[in-house]
Amino acid sequence: MLLTCIIFVSANAVAGSCNTTSCTSTIKRIYPYGPHAQVRIELDDVNLSTLDCTAKEGNFLTLTKGDDQLLFSEVYSLLLTAAAKDDEVIFRIRNGSSSCELLYVMYYP
Repeated sequence: MLLTCIIFVSANAVAGSCNTTSCTSTIKRIYPYGPHAQVRIELDDVNLSTLDCTAKEGNFLTLTKGDDQLLFSEVYSLLLTAAAKDDEVIFRIRNGSSSCELLYVMYYP
């Protein structure tokens, strides 16, 4: 039993990573940002400077509700689930965006 607990804890302690187009990480903080119908997502232990975008406030990815994000509610629900379970998510950003806007996410619970 002790060995199982140690493996579980160490598996969840793995730091996230980013490249120029995506990040894989758990979610540190997520909050709706009303004025622009956005959700801002802060990731755990990742350096967003390698992404080909400009992160909001230096450390947030952005999910924006709009015509090009037809699955906004479904993606937001997925992010809330992953955050509650402390599971990793793969975040694909729109290259060159001024707010590290999400194109899509992948979640393998």
